[in-house]
Amino acid sequence: MGAILGGYLGGKYGPKLTVTVSCLVAGAGWILMAVSPNLTLLITGRIICGIGQAFGTANNSMLVAQYR
Repeated sequence: MGAILGGYLGGKYGPKLTVTVSCLVAGAGWILMAVSPNLTLLITGRIICGIGQAFGTANNSMLVAQYR
């Protein structure tokens, strides 16, 4: 789900902005996992982090090719 959405956003807004947003989303997921007091928030943080990483994975190669 994250890679499909990341590919669409990368085509619409550009890979640089999409990779930046993916870092922010993944960072929020990591913070949520670090401070989670129960299993539900830990799993939610992991899902958010996975979606953020998929945003970046879908656009990293396009960003590298753009600056090469």
